[in-house]
Amino acid sequence: MMFALRQRHLTALLLVPIAMLPGLVAAQVAPDSALKRPITKLGEIVTTASRVSELVGQSPVHVTAITRQDLATTSASTVPSLLWRIPGFTMRDHQSASASSPGRRVASFRGLSGSSGGRTLILVDGVPLNDGFNGYMQWNRIPLALVDRIEVIRGGGSMIWGSRSLGGVINILTRMPAASGLQVQAEGGTGSSYRGTLTGNVVASRLRASITTDWAGTDGYLVTRPDLRGAVDVPSGDNTKVVTGQMGYDLTSSLQATASGSYFDLDSRGPTPGGGNTSSASEFRAGLRWLTAAGGVWSLRSYRTHTNYLNHSGIVSNDRNTETPNRDQTQSATVTAASLQWSQLVGRRHQVAAGLDVSNADGTIDELGNFTNGSWTLNRGNGGRQQLGGLFLQDNLRLTDRWQVQVAVRGDRMRNVDGYRLDTTLPAGTVVIDTAYATAARTRLNYSVGVRFESSPRMTWRAGTYTALRAPTLFELYQTNYSTRGAVIAANPSLRPETLRGVELGVDLLPSPTTMLRLNTFLNKVEDAILDYTIGTSTANGQIFTECGPVPRNQACRQRRNVAGLRTLGLESELELHPAAHWSVWGSYTFNPTRVDAPGDEIDGKLARGAAKHMASATVTFDQPRLATITVEQRYVGARQDDDLNTTPLKRFFVTGVRVSRQIVPQATAYLKVENLFDTRYEVTRSTNGYVEVAMPRWITVGVKSSW
Repeated sequence: MMFALRQRHLTALLLVPIAMLPGLVAAQVAPDSALKRPITKLGEIVTTASRVSELVGQSPVHVTAITRQDLATTSASTVPSLLWRIPGFTMRDHQSASASSPGRRVASFRGLSGSSGGRTLILVDGVPLNDGFNGYMQWNRIPLALVDRIEVIRGGGSMIWGSRSLGGVINILTRMPAASGLQVQAEGGTGSSYRGTLTGNVVASRLRASITTDWAGTDGYLVTRPDLRGAVDVPSGDNTKVVTGQMGYDLTSSLQATASGSYFDLDSRGPTPGGGNTSSASEFRAGLRWLTAAGGVWSLRSYRTHTNYLNHSGIVSNDRNTETPNRDQTQSATVTAASLQWSQLVGRRHQVAAGLDVSNADGTIDELGNFTNGSWTLNRGNGGRQQLGGLFLQDNLRLTDRWQVQVAVRGDRMRNVDGYRLDTTLPAGTVVIDTAYATAARTRLNYSVGVRFESSPRMTWRAGTYTALRAPTLFELYQTNYSTRGAVIAANPSLRPETLRGVELGVDLLPSPTTMLRLNTFLNKVEDAILDYTIGTSTANGQIFTECGPVPRNQACRQRRNVAGLRTLGLESELELHPAAHWSVWGSYTFNPTRVDAPGDEIDGKLARGAAKHMASATVTFDQPRLATITVEQRYVGARQDDDLNTTPLKRFFVTGVRVSRQIVPQATAYLKVENLFDTRYEVTRSTNGYVEVAMPRWITVGVKSSW
C-alpha cells in the first residue's frame, strides 16, 4: 500500500526527474514527435508577474499557468481543488473547499501558513477576492465554469501587488465572450450535491457582454472522526447562489471601457446543529484602458465590495451528545479601492511600468456571548478602518537576446484608524469595556530584482531577490475568534506588519519539443511573522485567561502575535511531457521544511503549522475526442502539525481523482468525476482537546455541458 512507503523511499521516487537531468537535456526528438502535442505553457501570455503582458518562458519571475486545456480535463470541482497541482499550494487543512470553513480556506505557498489572514493575494481579473476585513476566502464566489485560466506566482517576486501578496499571487482570469451564445451545465452526485450553471453571451460590433448564474448545494458529510461522533454531529453542507455579469465596450479603437458586477449568497450548515454560517457579498467594478499613439497603455480600475457574515458557534460536551450556544457573530465590511497604471516600451529594450493603488476597508463585528440561563448576557462590538496605498515603478530591461533584468521598487503606506472595542452587559446595557485604539501608521519600501539568462534554446536560468510585506488584517487586530474545533484565538491590536526577504534560483529545461522540466530553489524568511501563538490549555472545568477571557474546558487559548520569523529553504519542481499522441503527463514535487525562528521561545525550531515537508501531485490525461478524455490525478501530502507547539500531528495521505468525458452530440459533452477514488480516510484537523476532523469521502459527480 502507498501509505506503507517510507518517507525516504517516496522522496527518492519523486527526485527521479532531477536525477534524469543530464539524459533529458541530451535527449533527441522521437521519430513520431509530429504526432505528439508540443509543450505550449512557456508560450502562454501572462500579466500577473509584472502587471504587463509577457510570455511565461520570458518572465524573470517564476510563473505557473493553468490553461484552458487543464480546466477542460481536471477532476476538480472547485478552483482550490484545481490549484492542488501547483507546487507548494496549500489551504490550512489541506481539505476540499466544499467542506472547509472560510477561515480554513486561506491559501498559502511554501509552508508560509499559520496565520488567520493568509499570506497569498487572490485576484479575479486583477481585482482582490480576499475578504477586506479578515482576509478569508469564499472560493464559491468563483464557480469553475467561469474560469478561463489561472496565473500563479509563488513568493515575494509578486511584491508590486502590495500588501497581502507577501507569499504569492493567484490571478483567476474569467472568460470574456468571443461570440454570442448560450452555455448550460448541470450536474449532481454524492451527498445530494447539485450544480446548475447558465451563461449567456452577447457580442456585437463594439460590445462584448455575458451574464452567468450558478446554483450549487450539498447535504455534505460528517466531518467528525467516526469514533468521536455523538448525538450533536450532523453533516456539514451548504447552498450557494452566484450571479455575475461583465461587459466590455470599445469607445474608440484605442479606448475600452469595462464594467462587471456580482452577487454571492451562502448558507452553510454543521458540523453541529448550533454551528454553521451565512454570508453574502456584492461587488461592482469599472475600468478604462487606453492605448496611446506612442504605444503606451493606461489602465484605470475601481471597485467596491460589501460583505456580510453571520457565524454561530457552540460548546460541545465531552461525549458530544449536547451543545450549548457559545457565540453569535455578525460581521459587515465594505472595501473601496482604485488603481492607475501606465506601461510603455521605451526605446527597444526597456518595458517600463508604473502605478499607484489605494484602498479603504471599513469593518465591524457585533458579537453575542456568555450564554447563561437560556439567554445572551454580553454584547461586544469591534471594528475599525484600514487604509492602504502604494506606488510602484518597474523596468524590464532586455540587455541582449539572452540576458534580461527586471527591477521593481514599491512604497507602501498602511494606516489603521477608528479601531474600537465596546463590551456591554445584557439586558441592562452596562458598559464593561470601552476602548478606542490609537491610530497606527507605517511606511515601507520594498524591492524586487530578477534576472533571466537563456543559455541555450533548451535551457533558461532565472534568479531573483526581493522583499515584500503584509499588513495585519482588521480581523487579526481587533476580533477574537471562537472556534468550534477547540481553541479561542485572541485579537491583538499591537500587531506589526510582516516582512519577507527571499532569494531564488531556477531553471527551465526543454530537452525536446514534448518535454519540459522546471526546477526552482528558494530561501525565504518572514520577519515579525504573525502566528496563532499558544498561551495555554484550559482545565477540565474551563479557565479564564487574560488574553482570551473564559475558555471552555480542555480548549487552547491562543493569541495572534508577532514572532521573530518563519524560515524555509526549499525546492519546487514541475514536469510536463507528451510521450505519445493523445497522451500527456504532468507532475510536481515540493520540498518545503518551513520552521519557526523564535530564539529563546518554546516554539523555536518547530515546524510551521500546516506545513508539509513533502508534497507531490501527478496528472495523466488521455485525450482522444472520438473516444473519450480520461484524466487521473493524484496528490500526496506529507506529515504535518496542526498547532504551533507541534503537539497535534497529522499523518501523510495520498488521494486519487478521475475524470471521464465524452462528446455525445456536437453541442454537448457528458462527464463523470470522482474525487478521492479509493475512499481514503485521513485526518485534516486535530485539536488539543482530542477533537479530530476527517476528509471528504469518495465523491462522485455526473454532469453534462452544452453550448449553442
